[in-house]
Amino acid sequence: MTKFSEQVHIHINAFDKRVIHSDLRLEQKMLNHHHFSFMWHYTASTVIKPEEQFKQIQKFDGSEVIFTFKSVGGTKLMSKGIITSTITQYKSGSPVGLLVEGVSHTEVLNDMRINRIFKNQTLQEIAQDIFFREG
Repeated sequence: MTKFSEQVHIHINAFDKRVIHSDLRLEQKMLNHHHFSFMWHYTASTVIKPEEQFKQIQKFDGSEVIFTFKSVGGTKLMSKGIITSTITQYKSGSPVGLLVEGVSHTEVLNDMRINRIFKNQTLQEIAQDIFFREG
């Protein structure tokens, strides 16, 4: 049996080191988008300066996250998401890492306008109709 750390891999855009994490949660309700959270231990430093924490939070909010899950048989399952929140977590008054939360890319589709179907119209008529309505 392989170790859990070998079965789950997290990649964060613009972060070229291995993502050390704990407390990974990946949830998806029926007919909904998946949500995730994990504790990210982004530095091995015992003392994390507030300026460094602030830079990490600014840099990675909105970044893409890729989760890769590898089964014992070697099958890989991947999931992507967007970081929506990073919050510094403390233990005994000292920062221990960032709590990263996010949602799947499909959440962005909810922000888009609903698609329309144009029947019995030419492409030119469709374009003129859209430009007339949208300005």
